[in-house]
This record gives sequence, structure tokens and C-alpha cells, in this order.
Amino acid sequence: MALAASALAAQGRRVLAVVEAGFQQAGVPLPDRRYTAPGQVAPADDEQLVVHLVGLAAGHPGEQVALWQRPPAAFRTATWQVSILRAVHVQGQDGAYAPDPLDVAADADAAWIDVAVLQDLLEHARRGHLLVGPGVPIVISPITPIGPQGGLAGVQAQVGLALEQAPVR
Repeated sequence: MALAASALAAQGRRVLAVVEAGFQQAGVPLPDRRYTAPGQVAPADDEQLVVHLVGLAAGHPGEQVALWQRPPAAFRTATWQVSILRAVHVQGQDGAYAPDPLDVAADADAAWIDVAVLQDLLEHARRGHLLVGPGVPIVISPITPIGPQGGLAGVQAQVGLALEQAPVR
């Protein structure tokens, strides 16, 4: 059975919508720029929320791609990376500007909030079956930092979701 590109695109949009709703419910504003795209790295060109398709493979979420699969129990798994980038205070390229430590601390506080909200909303989405149905495998990676690069820094997490189509046979 061929994988429909529309199913993959719909899953990416669903991840984005769940993240947006979780941040809205927490009262934490997100950058205006929000989208889904293929790739593993959010371009450090503006504040943004990006849901990237990191990869698609046969197998259960969290398994190594090269492992032998036990048909018909195998799934197709899409791995999505959620990246949130925000403007931060950084040292100037020529070294002439050093940010105030209070500004750096405020940037860190904003990142801690993003970490906590992202972790909470992903766990809530897993428990509430907001990303996949009951009994459909899901794996949530640790939340990790991004940057700083180009005056931006942020947080990211990967979510491995089994596609809710017929198992690979």
C-alpha cells in the first residue's frame, strides 16, 4: 500500500496545531512565523516555530531504523522535530558588545518556560491521544537547546509517530 503524501502532510500539520494550542493554553506567546517543512534544522534567520519532517522509516517509533521488522507488526514511523527559535542577546561579532548578564538571564528564563511548556504539552498530547489514536506508538525525545546562532536560540524536541495506516507488509 502506497503512503499518501497527504497523510504525512496532515500529521505534520497536526503536530504544529497541537504545539500552538499547548502554548496558547499556557499563555505563552509563540513567534508569528510558524510552518511545517522537511529537514532537520530550522534556519536561524528569524524567530519561528517549525515542525520539520526529520525522516520516514519502516518500524516502530523509537526503534533503530536498521532493525529487523516482524511483519505484520511493523509500522511506518514519521519523526518530526519541533523547533522554537527566539531572539536572544549575544556578543557582537567584533567582540565590542557584551550583553548585560541580566538580559542573558532573562533570555534563559524564557527558554526554561519553552522547555517546560513543550514537555508538558507533548506529554499531554501523548496521554490524550492528540497526535495519534489509542494504541498507536509514539516516542517523545528529550527537549534540547538550539544555538545561540545569529542572535537566535531556542529549544527542540523530536516526536516519533507511527502513521495510522495499514502496517508495512
